[in-house]
Amino acid sequence: MIGTSKKILWKQHDEASTFTEKLVGIMFKKKLEKPMLFFFSRKASFENSIHSLFCFVTFDAIFLDENRKIVQTQTVKPFTLNITPKPSLYLIEAPEGSVKKFKLKKGVKLWWK
Repeated sequence: MIGTSKKILWKQHDEASTFTEKLVGIMFKKKLEKPMLFFFSRKASFENSIHSLFCFVTFDAIFLDENRKIVQTQTVKPFTLNITPKPSLYLIEAPEGSVKKFKLKKGVKLWWK
């Protein structure tokens, strides 16, 4: 479950905390029905870069800091080579249009359990 202080955004999500889970992420999926939450080992920018090679869906990338506040959002198209975020500790790869639908912007704090 992932939400803001005002509402629940997603009742279910997947998590990527191991090396393999982070490596595979949403690759090879033809549809993204629920978001995937990534836990990075430390707050960084270049180290936490992502790509969408072998991703067949467009998705919204939501990067968060150590306080779970949004630092950057970006819509990512399939087979994009490199997205280097602002320093972040968490990433949510959400279905396309989620940022707009939930009016997510820099500074919004999210929670999950």
